[in-house]
Amino acid sequence: MPGTYVEFPVTARTQEKMEKYIVELGLPKPKYRLHATTVYSKKPIHYTKMDPAQVGYATWSAYPLLLKGHNDLGLCLALYTPANALFRSHEAALELGATWDYPQFLPHITLAYNLQIGDLLEKILISPGFPIWFDSENVMELDEDWKPVRSS
Repeated sequence: MPGTYVEFPVTARTQEKMEKYIVELGLPKPKYRLHATTVYSKKPIHYTKMDPAQVGYATWSAYPLLLKGHNDLGLCLALYTPANALFRSHEAALELGATWDYPQFLPHITLAYNLQIGDLLEKILISPGFPIWFDSENVMELDEDWKPVRSS
């Protein structure tokens, strides 16, 4: 039985702003909805979505995260998005028995995959200067083979 995956997609307006920001950094425009993952559990759980009024927004952190991607996605550029709703969602899932493969939960939005370190040195310190608004979360079966789709 597949596990459980929960994501908080950004709003349409935030998606537009973020795509512009990503392209200004010289990175490929994503063809998927940008989101923050709060549950990536190989064990299925009965997760209940939170009240949409409690979702809200996050501000950008002062620093980017360079993450090793799963599924051979290489070095990823992500920005930390410490929204309370993201932490609450993750904690609720753990209380329901969800698994998590990482030493700590760092809510983030991945901007680019398979990067070379040289691609990033000049770009990662540029702050976009706008808040990230999230829509209600999506709950689905975990797809351990998921890969991002990028425009050429």
